[in-house]
Amino acid sequence: MRIQQLKLFFPLVIFLGCGTAFLPFFTTKAQTPDERTIMLSGRYHFGEGYGETREQAIAYARTDLIEKLVVVVASDSRMQVRETGEDVTGSFASQTRSISRMQLRGLDYLPLERRDGTWRVLAFISREDYLSSLESQEQRLKQIVTEAQRQERSGLYGRALRLYAQALVELQFHPLPVGIYAGPDQNERTNIDVYAENRIRSIYNDVSLSIGNLQVHSSPDEVLFELYAKLNGSPVDGTLAAIDRRGYGFTEFIDGSTRLFLDTLPQQLRTSYTILLRPAYTSNDDEFMEIAGKVLPSVRKRVEVDFSDQISIGFSAVRVGTGGYQFNPEIRNLAVTEISWELGDGTVTNRTNPRHAYEDPSKPYTIRMQVNRIPELIIEQELRADGRLYPVESRVQVAESSSGTATNRAAVPATQRSRQLPVEETNTPPETNTAESLPAPYTVPERHKPIVDDLIRVPDFEVAQTRLAQFNRSGLIRFGNADAVLDVVSSYAMVINPETRAVEAVLSPEESGYRTSLRTAQLIDNVSERYRGMPVVWIQMLR
Repeated sequence: MRIQQLKLFFPLVIFLGCGTAFLPFFTTKAQTPDERTIMLSGRYHFGEGYGETREQAIAYARTDLIEKLVVVVASDSRMQVRETGEDVTGSFASQTRSISRMQLRGLDYLPLERRDGTWRVLAFISREDYLSSLESQEQRLKQIVTEAQRQERSGLYGRALRLYAQALVELQFHPLPVGIYAGPDQNERTNIDVYAENRIRSIYNDVSLSIGNLQVHSSPDEVLFELYAKLNGSPVDGTLAAIDRRGYGFTEFIDGSTRLFLDTLPQQLRTSYTILLRPAYTSNDDEFMEIAGKVLPSVRKRVEVDFSDQISIGFSAVRVGTGGYQFNPEIRNLAVTEISWELGDGTVTNRTNPRHAYEDPSKPYTIRMQVNRIPELIIEQELRADGRLYPVESRVQVAESSSGTATNRAAVPATQRSRQLPVEETNTPPETNTAESLPAPYTVPERHKPIVDDLIRVPDFEVAQTRLAQFNRSGLIRFGNADAVLDVVSSYAMVINPETRAVEAVLSPEESGYRTSLRTAQLIDNVSERYRGMPVVWIQMLR
């Protein structure tokens, strides 16, 4: 009996020992579920794909799975709104992209070869693994925002801005809103995208901008200046800046400063520019960079640039004939749109280089020049019988330029005297009266009036483009740059202010060397000088 028991026990010991030895082989990898389990158990999300090759079928199966997950996400998000009452304002238009870029833990494939040699593949992931993937990415986003908060409290605003930007971009690849607790007591629940954007805007609203190292050059026209950004005395990095105009790109702040460039000269002593600020974000992934360009907020701030030390105005007088003079403006680093003269005997003109003969050359005359209708850009000099110009003590500050011409510079005291200028002699006959020599203002032909009346009421370039295109499609006009029309002399001109994009003037065709401003009926003899730095749209009437 005892021997029989041993005979029975010995194989059992051997079997259990072998089973124990082989146990790791069976437990190292979970068994792949079969097709029926995947599709009917309710424990998996799955998608199907068919293809000529195994790889094609896998790609189609993954796409199908992701599209089905999007439906699940949309359903879950609506449930969240109903259950918690949270105001989820984010759009779920990018859910397919979001899930496709997620690290889906546990994603697997069941390839099935068909009798005809094609493939059918099931892409599947357990519900537990999918939720785990969502939670992992959600925790990462929360950690990024937490670190951004810490950097902001430490006064390292550049690092904080980069982290907030990173959270905003990566959140676009997460299919559900992610909530955090914020506020002074960390008891206010909000979504990360709302919170990060608000922090970025708040930081930039508190940033102070200042100007340094200003350079202005007239040939070619360009303005360069350093822009400094500080917050609570600390330099702000992690930021891009650009002038808010079409065609101007962003530059990055380094150690709290960056350099900005303009290709147009200022039109007055102090000019205010709108600066765009946005977080700096870099990635080797083109899709991430594209998303960053769409979701990162830009904040507009105004900064005033004082060009007083860079701009100077003045004029000289050249004797022409007997008792006559030609007055020549001497202007540096300024975009001139208009010059007006008062020649001291009641004569007023808007010609750039007026000539004038005085009835009594022995008397002194106070000559007054104003540029761009700016009160600060006025200079007065006295023309005396000896043909020299002398500064006039007035509210206008007058200084000495390098050429000896009296110059208006706000930074120089008015008490400085300009050097007396010798008058050059010329035999060119003077104009006896500038006003009498001017042609009559241009009269718009009746057939052109409907178009002209419409154009002079146009406020800006965007509206002008629409109206010009409509007239062009109707066969009434041809418009564009100088090459787009047959003859610029006989064409109308629309002048655009590059800073404001407003229509600065609508001008008539040229007659006797002059064009007429159709808004003011003012004669203009030198369009390129008066509207220097401003683009011109030429308009040729076809009827």
